[in-house]
Amino acid sequence: MAFVVINPFSLDPDYAPNLTDEELTYLGVKDAEELSYYVTCVLQADYLDNTVNLKCPLVINPENHKGMQVILEASGYEYKHTLGSFESVQAKQKLLYKEMLRKISTGMWKKEVKENHVNFKKEKE
Repeated sequence: MAFVVINPFSLDPDYAPNLTDEELTYLGVKDAEELSYYVTCVLQADYLDNTVNLKCPLVINPENHKGMQVILEASGYEYKHTLGSFESVQAKQKLLYKEMLRKISTGMWKKEVKENHVNFKKEKE
């Protein structure tokens, strides 16, 4: 079994999971900032429709390799947040779109396709 996981801070820099004292003790830390956080992702056909579970992050102590999944009961986070709903993803999407338009308007995409085709042929030889 495998899961796709994402660092939640790459999606939302203001993500603020609050762990209980018991959870911190189990993980062997005094401060939640000493831990690494990951959220599970459910993949869809359109990546902007992928969902992440911010309510139940996987929390790992990188020093002792102890980890657990926690439920952030009173956090306001939900089980399903679409990737397209995050400002960081929207901003990257806009940049990619602008770059694509620039390449189309300058004819640069034709050059890149040609170069990729030549490189592919060389690799096959």
